[in-house]
Amino acid sequence: MTTTLSLRQGLLTKACTRLSTLLNSHEDLLAQPVENMNKDGDYTKAWQKYTREADNLDSDIPSSSDITEKYDEETRPEETSRFDAPQVSLPPIPIPEFDGKVWEGKTLWGAFNHSVHSRNMDDLHKMNYFLDALQGEAKNSIKQYEISRTTYPAVISYLQEKYGDKEALIDQLLWKLQAARAPSNRLEDQENLCESLMALVNQLELKGEHIDNIFLQKQLLGKFSMEVQRQILRQEQQRPWDTKWGTKDVLSAARAYIRAERKIVQQVEKREQEQTRRTESQKRTVLPKKNTVLHVANGRHQSYSLILVGQPLVFNPQAQDLETVYVMLDSGADRSFISTDLARRLRLPEIQSTVLRINTFGSRTPMEKKCGVTEIKLWDRDGIPHSYSVTAIDVLTESIYRSTRTAEDKKFLYENDIALSISPNTQQIRADLLLGCSDLFTLLEKNVGLQRTLPSGLKVLPSNTRSKLHPISSRV
Repeated sequence: MTTTLSLRQGLLTKACTRLSTLLNSHEDLLAQPVENMNKDGDYTKAWQKYTREADNLDSDIPSSSDITEKYDEETRPEETSRFDAPQVSLPPIPIPEFDGKVWEGKTLWGAFNHSVHSRNMDDLHKMNYFLDALQGEAKNSIKQYEISRTTYPAVISYLQEKYGDKEALIDQLLWKLQAARAPSNRLEDQENLCESLMALVNQLELKGEHIDNIFLQKQLLGKFSMEVQRQILRQEQQRPWDTKWGTKDVLSAARAYIRAERKIVQQVEKREQEQTRRTESQKRTVLPKKNTVLHVANGRHQSYSLILVGQPLVFNPQAQDLETVYVMLDSGADRSFISTDLARRLRLPEIQSTVLRINTFGSRTPMEKKCGVTEIKLWDRDGIPHSYSVTAIDVLTESIYRSTRTAEDKKFLYENDIALSISPNTQQIRADLLLGCSDLFTLLEKNVGLQRTLPSGLKVLPSNTRSKLHPISSRV
């Protein structure tokens, strides 16, 4: 309004000046007798001239009042609320958005301080940059402040005090820790849960919180699946007695176990994919449609014992890869065994010990010895793990030899697309595992009625082992 009055006053002053100049320049006309101006002819001519000129004017020419009104509208400043940010066009500066999450406040301030706050620029521009970064609750919380360069320091101080509260951040971290859950027992979900818990515990430690306490450890342990919990507890029991077991050790044990299990599953899936890409001709010479067990000889065979031998998959922690081992299935054994060498190579922990009187295959003299008991995991062809309690002994068996097949047997196997489990080039083996009667049936197909009889009298039984089983001969 002040600008408009000043403008009009200036226009009026100019008009008065021009009028005074005009009057001074035509003083001689004012001095003429009045009667000369009162002639009717002069008035008539003047009126006619005015009318003629008025008629010739363009109808689109705006009037003086219209021009004045339009000028006032264009020069009138826009009315804005004192709480709204002025519309200022600023060059873009990358600043993370902030919607009021306490744990993101430090990130926002670090980026904003580096890019804007510490720079030499007008506080009004800083205010606009800051407003662009605020969203949701954080932006609503500063509506009580006038948006101007003078209130910028107060707004910054207010938000730093509200969202920079250390206790509030710790409460948020503890709440997220309490609410963390895995949607299922799948390894992927368990691994994501472990990584989230790791991040939360590390942040609590950085904030000065004491994390090595029994309550927190039990709370974290209970969030994992039963299989992961058992592995964590085993790791805790195996640690040296003078070693402290901390909260991070709980999560580290969980992460190591989950990653190892995932790697095993990936290896199993990879091998399955490689097998499905083989041609049908390769399948006839390498893979059977059904993994099989050859069992029971008739009278035409020599008086050898036929021992069922297969090659399941186990995980070698030193090589970080799956490997195959020879396993014997013995329905006459009341427990399962593992060679000490394999148990040591797979780093299997000793759970307990027992004294046994052992008769091994090929040995005539029984032996009595204190043996350790451990647990081993084998994978079937579907990638499903099977756990077995096994007793470790130094020598599980002497070398055992491959059974012989007649020409009719070979022809039958070929025509029915059945492959033998052990490579044709393998003539003798030394098994590292023996599964007794309580365990061996987990590796056999439930529908044993699918067995086939070879021309020589040998029986072919289906198996669900991932690797193949085969009858091996041993003199007893």
